[in-house]
Amino acid sequence: MDAFKKYFSFDNLLLAWERVIRSNDRLAKNQFGIRTYGNELETNLERLSEQLLKGNYTPHRPFKIYVPKASGMQRTKSVLHIEDDIVFQAIANIIAQNCYEEFTDNEDFIFGSILNDEVKEGTKVFEKGDPDLFFFKPYMRLYNRFASSVNKAILVDKVKYKLETDITGFFDSIPHYNLLQILSKPPFNTEDEILNLLAQCLNLWSGTRESMTPGIGIPQGPQASSFLANVVLHNLDDLIIGEGHTYYRYMDDIRIYGHEEEELLKALVQIDKYLKSIALSLNSKKTSIERVESLEEEQSTIKLLDYDEGEENEAINEFQKFAEQDGNVEEIRITITDPKQIAVVWKQQLFEAELELKSWFSKGEEGKLILEKEGLDEGEIREVSYRYRTALREINEFEECQPDESLIPYWLFLMRKFFWKAEHLCWVLNFYSENTQLKRLLFDLLPRFEIYEWVCHQIYMTLSLTQEFSKKELKALFQQLSKEPSVYSKLALFKLLIYHAPDKQFFTSVLRAIKKEDDIYIKKELLAYCQQKRENEFTMEELIESFGL
Repeated sequence: MDAFKKYFSFDNLLLAWERVIRSNDRLAKNQFGIRTYGNELETNLERLSEQLLKGNYTPHRPFKIYVPKASGMQRTKSVLHIEDDIVFQAIANIIAQNCYEEFTDNEDFIFGSILNDEVKEGTKVFEKGDPDLFFFKPYMRLYNRFASSVNKAILVDKVKYKLETDITGFFDSIPHYNLLQILSKPPFNTEDEILNLLAQCLNLWSGTRESMTPGIGIPQGPQASSFLANVVLHNLDDLIIGEGHTYYRYMDDIRIYGHEEEELLKALVQIDKYLKSIALSLNSKKTSIERVESLEEEQSTIKLLDYDEGEENEAINEFQKFAEQDGNVEEIRITITDPKQIAVVWKQQLFEAELELKSWFSKGEEGKLILEKEGLDEGEIREVSYRYRTALREINEFEECQPDESLIPYWLFLMRKFFWKAEHLCWVLNFYSENTQLKRLLFDLLPRFEIYEWVCHQIYMTLSLTQEFSKKELKALFQQLSKEPSVYSKLALFKLLIYHAPDKQFFTSVLRAIKKEDDIYIKKELLAYCQQKRENEFTMEELIESFGL
């Protein structure tokens, strides 16, 4: 139990908590757990430490969310119980501290989920006056370093060929046995009792909402999983780096640049053999060796498609994009003090974003939109939506500014075609309050995306935040609850009904419907939402009783 004392001391659990709440993956955060656990944090962590040290800790089955990908397939995101998330992160803290030096040796080659400098300090980080408690370095800094490295490879090293590949179903396919074997050896040297606990947790956390996959897969979403994914590929990194290749890896997305096609073919065979040795395989459809034609063409392909940015990274992106095009935005906001002049700057940004959006389309018969821009990708859509909503938000700090209603069909066209980016587009649509056109069109979209619960969730939340509903409409939506096939879509529909319930009688009917739900995660999320939105109508004790908790 000496290992448990080290991994699950109060200080390390506190450090794990601080890193969990700073995670950028908002979708995988247990928001209800964070709110409630933090109310009596010291007491809760002391109790958790005691349970672990006495062998009384039992992990929980997580809530699973299905998020669509550009291919039409879906990835499974796991929302761990808050204590499980803390325990998982506490294990990652110690392992990361132990192998910090070996991992940082490869930082010129690896660009995803890189350990923050303070990780090497362990719990001693609390002794610093202003500790940096993040587990990973900021995403954009790593991305910019990646782009600079590619520029150097093409302009200075004059590479001629590029190998691109990735691993089939990476997170979902990692065998626990092989992961634990890697963790047991240098440089990780993880103790057997910790590996046994980790194996127990990973088995319970594996699979989909419907079933577990014992022995296979780590949960996507938690920071600790991203760290373990890098652990799995650490020996592969050493192997390819040791061959002197111009090698770049972002999680399981791999690029190698070279002067001869044969050297890249040899590297591909090495990667393939190594992965097969740990029961993983390359995605043949995403594997290619091609000639590098130009820097501009290569830069257009530098996008990290599977990264879910948090709000902090979103703000960084917005300001960096503006800085690249129009000078330093922070400097503009400091040097211009007249509110009218500041508003003019942001209105120009708004105007340019509108122009770019419209430039992608032409209008056919009866004004039907036709996408004219060839090769439009999600990076361009994300950038324009960032710029548009940021400008709107900033202008409204000084004067009222409504979004252009004529753009609604453009945003919805993009949502239909790039549905896996629905969240970014809904963030724009949230500015169109009480708009009957948007309301009708969003309801029309719901049947189209019935198979994608995450998209329906985004649509319901946008409707809830932006539109008003008659009692007749709310009754119809209430009836829809029993027909809604997805628990995650139903969560958003419940939130809409809670937020817009016209009277106590209707709200009581909603509460009774919630009580009939089987999923505890859904009940707890809705409990927190009710407390937030209807706090003057029911006490917490009454809500808990109504929910059957």
